[in-house]
Amino acid sequence: MFGLNSFIKVLEVIQEHIEKEYYDENKVKKELLRLRLKYEMEEIDVEEYTNREKQLIQRMMDIREYKKKLIEDEEDTFE
Repeated sequence: MFGLNSFIKVLEVIQEHIEKEYYDENKVKKELLRLRLKYEMEEIDVEEYTNREKQLIQRMMDIREYKKKLIEDEEDTFE
């Protein structure tokens, strides 16, 4: 029977997957590279390029801040 604990476990697995995807620096780097290529091939204009680039750079900063906080939290746990 599919109980509440099983449902909660499924939600936790989904959350882990989403966090792993969102906080993947390599994915953001690839998106930045694709964006640059689109701009160089004149598929997008400079305004679209700069707007999207700012978003991706902010996301990269968020990822690094998130990882830094995780490390700090782990260090606090061992103290």
